[in-house]
Amino acid sequence: MGLATWLTVGGLGALLAPLVGHALAHVRAAARKRRARSACPFEDDDHDTLSVARATQLVVTESLLWWYAVATAMHPPAATAPGSASGVPVVVLPPRFLPRASVRTLVATLRRDGFIVICPRLAILARSRAERVGALDRVLRGSWERSGARLVDVIAPAGAAPIVAAHLASGGSGVPVIRRLLTIGAAGGGSPTIPSPTEVIAFYSGDDPLLGPLETARWPGAVNVAIRGFGRLGLLHAPYVYALIREHLLAPPRACPSSWTSAAS
Repeated sequence: MGLATWLTVGGLGALLAPLVGHALAHVRAAARKRRARSACPFEDDDHDTLSVARATQLVVTESLLWWYAVATAMHPPAATAPGSASGVPVVVLPPRFLPRASVRTLVATLRRDGFIVICPRLAILARSRAERVGALDRVLRGSWERSGARLVDVIAPAGAAPIVAAHLASGGSGVPVIRRLLTIGAAGGGSPTIPSPTEVIAFYSGDDPLLGPLETARWPGAVNVAIRGFGRLGLLHAPYVYALIREHLLAPPRACPSSWTSAAS
């Protein structure tokens, strides 16, 4: 085959890989849910599976959002934005292995609503967790040096959330202190317990095919918000989910954590 043929085949493979990957992940997740339902018929609706049409929509949407993030990688949101907004800065981290463009919609909406948003570059190619935690420490220190804020809120999607958890479990870096950690689409099973005074609000979708067993989805000691009908990238773009994020960012500090479930689809 000639070079043009190889390039065509490679291009088609690159386009189809996310779609095939998400489809296979959904098939495995649906099979896991059916086994859990069979083992315990009286289990709650966390193990309900989507209809074929809804599952197809979710897989295609996740694939399109992945392609969009990669295609717009050269146009990420500004790391910081000038303005006269006041309040606790919000540090929005991108998912690991995806460019900052993947959180551009979330960052733009937060800034439109008056939040001070910092969207830093992270060392996605760092080989060890210690290196990634060190990169996060530098990001937080930089936010303090720019804004002077002694408190920050952090929004961390899947891949970034474990790094923040490890940072907090190791004692943090002093100033600024993370007031709230909002995780989006990240499983909490196996994550270290996050000490006070940081509040943890964990958003996850029971229909996320990449989440793994639902039993490991919840974060210990956190406000766990279960949402139906979205994948992990869909959670970053859904207006309904943004309304919940905004509500928690504006809420007064909680006296004690709780857990609740949303039936959104």
